[in-house]
Amino acid sequence: RLLDKKRYHDLDALRGFAMLLGIVIHGLLSFIPLPLPGVPQDINQNPEVYGYVFNFIHGFRMQLFFLISGFFTAMLWRKKGLRKLFKHRAKRILVPLIIAMPILWIFGIAVVGMDAEFPFAEVEAKFKESMNNPLALLAIGIMAPVTVHLWFLYYLLWLILGFAVVIKLIERFRIKPVSSRMIRSPWLWLVPLTLLPQIFNGLYVGLIMGFPIIGPDTFGGVIPWPPQLIYYAVFFGFGSICYGRGNLTRPSVGDGRLVSFCPFPLCCWVYIGSNCAMGHSRRAGRATSRKLFGITS
Repeated sequence: RLLDKKRYHDLDALRGFAMLLGIVIHGLLSFIPLPLPGVPQDINQNPEVYGYVFNFIHGFRMQLFFLISGFFTAMLWRKKGLRKLFKHRAKRILVPLIIAMPILWIFGIAVVGMDAEFPFAEVEAKFKESMNNPLALLAIGIMAPVTVHLWFLYYLLWLILGFAVVIKLIERFRIKPVSSRMIRSPWLWLVPLTLLPQIFNGLYVGLIMGFPIIGPDTFGGVIPWPPQLIYYAVFFGFGSICYGRGNLTRPSVGDGRLVSFCPFPLCCWVYIGSNCAMGHSRRAGRATSRKLFGITS
């Protein structure tokens, strides 16, 4: 029972560090030319430098967060069961999400309202046009920033629900636990499974922003974007199956917790090549975004 009482201070610190990097990565946006209305822009911009730092952090931060969240979700389930897991997560995730979202809406509306160039009339006209188009409404449900910067908490709630469904299926059909080999050798499946999405998921937003992005796009709508949800579910699931494995309680070079992050530095190197290949997209990206938002000047 020693495992049940163990406190993983290293993972607590790692998760906290990943969250603090969120301040850094969002602060960097001011130093990268973003052709989006309402985004503050600093005069000392250098996308070649700050873009590399942005992609380095964006290439592993949220993946790491969901991986550790999966680990602690499995820990809570093993200690307390599904009922108390839901109660704990509702208190720690759902309630803060419900309270914080309206506050962020107020700040977001205030910031956008101060932007004299924001095309309110064009956005309103396009929204009215989409009311008769089911696909357009679906796109709005996925992309409209309802959850704002707290989208990851919303996705985490969906992943916890999925975790409960998987647990029930395992108990119902008596499915055997996954082999420890999968955990000790994540490069055999985790890297191939996530490498291509890691590289290409950010292409659309990269075209809008005008510079290549490594890592998945961000969608803050009430309808989870399935590719993004599945992508993060891989990391969440890997973290959950890591809990309870004795060899993971001792951090070492061969530890699955450390080896599992191998794809992230690799993708940073891939970004260096893609940056050269996609450098021409900056002007096209600015033109695309201005067209999407109806800016003609």
